[in-house]
Amino acid sequence: MTDNDIYDNLECGVFAHDGAHGRIEGNRIYGNAYAGVEIKDMSAPVVKGNRIYHGQTSGIYVHSNGRGKLVDNDVFENGLHGIMILSRGHPYMARNKVHDNEECGVVAHAAYALDAVSNRIWGNKIRNVQTVKS
Repeated sequence: MTDNDIYDNLECGVFAHDGAHGRIEGNRIYGNAYAGVEIKDMSAPVVKGNRIYHGQTSGIYVHSNGRGKLVDNDVFENGLHGIMILSRGHPYMARNKVHDNEECGVVAHAAYALDAVSNRIWGNKIRNVQTVKS
């Protein structure tokens, strides 16, 4: 899925579940009621070079054994967090810009290592990075 406008959905913009793979690349994902991109259930898509913004909750939500690669995305001005990683979610994150979200830039479950390299996380209203306990 490349070079699309995905917007104003009543739930998430893109939902990867039940072992889904593939590429979500170069899209503009905005104004969705839930996450711009949600990844769960052993899904492992490559989410690369997207602009994910103005969602009512998190820009990207990875949970319930979701995996994948989040690379070179610009995630900003979402209603909650830029990227939220909970319940055994474990994506690889590199070179993302995560900024100006209403709560935190990145929220990650403390029990799992955050696999993150060369991300820029700034200007989020509550904190830039937060870990949470189970």
